[in-house]
Amino acid sequence: MKFATCAGMNRLSTVTLGLAMLGATAAPAQTRIEAGETVSGSLTPRDSRMYNGAHFELWIYSGSRGERLFITLRSIQFDAYLLVQPFPGGRSPLLARDDDSGGGSDARVEFVLPEDGDYVITATSAERGETGAYRLSVQRASTAARPQRTAPPATTARAAAKPTGAAKPVVPGPRVLAPGRTVAGTLSSTAQARVGVAEGVWRYVGHAGETITLDMRSSEFDPFLTLYSIGPQAATRVAQDDNGGGGLNSRIVYRIPADGEYVARAERRQPGRSGSYTLSFNSSARASRFGLRSPSDRTIAPNSAVSSELDGSDPKMRDGTPYELWTYVGRSGETIRITLRSDDFDAFVSIGTITNGVFTAIESADDGAGGTHSRLDITLPFAGEYVVRANSLSPRRPTGDYILRIDSLR
Repeated sequence: MKFATCAGMNRLSTVTLGLAMLGATAAPAQTRIEAGETVSGSLTPRDSRMYNGAHFELWIYSGSRGERLFITLRSIQFDAYLLVQPFPGGRSPLLARDDDSGGGSDARVEFVLPEDGDYVITATSAERGETGAYRLSVQRASTAARPQRTAPPATTARAAAKPTGAAKPVVPGPRVLAPGRTVAGTLSSTAQARVGVAEGVWRYVGHAGETITLDMRSSEFDPFLTLYSIGPQAATRVAQDDNGGGGLNSRIVYRIPADGEYVARAERRQPGRSGSYTLSFNSSARASRFGLRSPSDRTIAPNSAVSSELDGSDPKMRDGTPYELWTYVGRSGETIRITLRSDDFDAFVSIGTITNGVFTAIESADDGAGGTHSRLDITLPFAGEYVVRANSLSPRRPTGDYILRIDSLR
C-alpha cells in the first residue's frame, strides 16, 4: 500500500523534520547509524506518531557530499516505509522516500548525498498504528549490491536465502582455540587495540572445573600472555604471565571457575617489537572433545557461548552442508546478538522457528564478524522458543569446529 500523495508527503516531511529539530516531547530519541551497519529497532505504541497516526523512530547518519547510499528497512510485522532528509541547513526538504522497493513490503532507497553533514532517516510504517520489530541497514555504493526487486517469499517470515559460497577477504580477528593444538601468529610493531579486536586474540569456550594450559613462544620478541573472561558488558583479566614458560616464554595454567567464553591475548613485553609466535593450548577436558554439548543439551542461555563441531554425521541442508540446531528462549522486544565463529568453514547462521519439524528462518547472516565469521543482530518479535542454526556457507569446506555465542543487548 502506498503511503500518501506527494502533497501529503511534503506535509509529512515537514512534521518529521519539525519534531526532530525542535526537540519536542513527542519526538523520539535520535540514534546514530554508520555506513556498513545494520541495526535493530522496534515501533511500539509508545513511539511518536506521524500526522496520519503511523509510529516512527529517527536515526542520524553523518555523510559526505557525493556519497551514494543504499538504505533498507525490513520488517516481518508491518509494512515498512522509509524517508530520508537533511538535518537543518540542508538544501532539500526530502531526499528519498520508499514503500516497497526492498522486496515484498520492505523499503529501500538509493540516492547521492548533496552535501557534507547529518541526515535524518525516519523508520515508519505505511499503515496507521502498525508496530513491531525492524532492521535498518545503511551501505555505501562501493560495498552494497545494486538493489533488485524480488517477489515476496511464500512464508510470512522473510527467510534470507542462503547466498552462494564466495571467497571472502581474510580480516584479522579473534580466532578459535582447540585443546591439543598449536597455533601460529604474527604481531606487528603497532600498538594493540582493545580486547576482542586486536591482533593476537584467541577465543575459547570453557567449562567449570576445567584446567587449561597456554604456552606462548617466540624467538623474535619477549612474549607476554594475558587471559580474559568475557562477560556481557566487558572483559575481565583473570591471569597473566611473562616468563613462566622458561626463558623469555610465557605460560598460564588456569582452572576455569564457571562456564563461559575466554580470550587469550598474545602480546610482547617491549612495545614496538614485531615477529611471529606459537601458542600451544591444552585442556583437562580434551578427552570429552573440548567440552562439546551433547545433542540432548542444545540450549543456549543469554550472554553465553557453546562450542561444537559440524561433521558428516550431522543432518544436511539441500546443498549438502551439515548443520546443528540450538534453542534460545527469548523475550518479546529483546534485542540479541548472535555470533558464529569458525576457522574451519565459512560461517552461516540463522534464527527462526520450527513447526511440524520444519525450520523457518526469520533472519540469516553470512558475515559481519570479520573474515568468514558471522554476526546477526535481531529484535525478537515474540516471547518464546527460537531455534538458531549453525551452518557452513559453502559446500566446498562444510565441516569443522565452531563457537556460537548469544548476547542479550536489551
